[in-house]
Amino acid sequence: MEFLVTRFVKFLLHIFNAILLIYGIFLTVCGYMIVQDIRVYEHFVESKIFWLPYFIVFNGIMMIVCSLLGYLGTCQQDYKLLVTFAVSTIMVLLIEIALVTWASSQNPTYEGLRTTLRRSFSNYMLDESDRGAWDRVQKRTQCCGIDGPQNWNLYYTRNQVPSSCCTIATDQTGALCLNTPNSKIVYQHGCHPILTKRISDHWSVVSLMAAIATFLQTVQTTLCPRLPIDAPPRREQLRTLLEIVG
Repeated sequence: MEFLVTRFVKFLLHIFNAILLIYGIFLTVCGYMIVQDIRVYEHFVESKIFWLPYFIVFNGIMMIVCSLLGYLGTCQQDYKLLVTFAVSTIMVLLIEIALVTWASSQNPTYEGLRTTLRRSFSNYMLDESDRGAWDRVQKRTQCCGIDGPQNWNLYYTRNQVPSSCCTIATDQTGALCLNTPNSKIVYQHGCHPILTKRISDHWSVVSLMAAIATFLQTVQTTLCPRLPIDAPPRREQLRTLLEIVG
């Protein structure tokens, strides 16, 4: 009976190790893609918006490492490997819980976004970095102005908008196109609502991925002690734990 229980626990651990490995790779790739997407509009947001996606990348890598440790420890039923796996998993779990708690208390839409957009917009003609940031975000997110193409009337009196507002844009500096209500020619949505939704979506997705990772690692950490192993004496166990932590 004990043999069957051991095989069943090992089978479950192998399943969860495989899930952790796949999910770890998924987290790493998704976190990297979100970071690259945020870089499109990083000129307009606070640096803390990167913290959660960066952690997702780190967590994905740690999940891959933990899953490999868990797989080797389960196969060999090696005490040191399993303790290393358990300690590293618990450490990541604590960080995950702290970060998910922090994320839930934050305002993902960043209340100062409109103020930052207005300040940068007013410098469009004066500052190269502001001009580059606006042209980049308008092209990549398919938006125009703060609230719409009409905002560009501040600079262009002949019903024109920057080329980056147009569906067929050119890389030529200072290029313009005729403003028209046709969305197939000029983007009609303002950048403020587009970026607000984008930031909110990123925050929600990343928070959900972190919560799923926390659940998977909690289940695996719970299963691990149920695997029968030939554990050394308690003094040796303590020495091994101190070696791993220290």
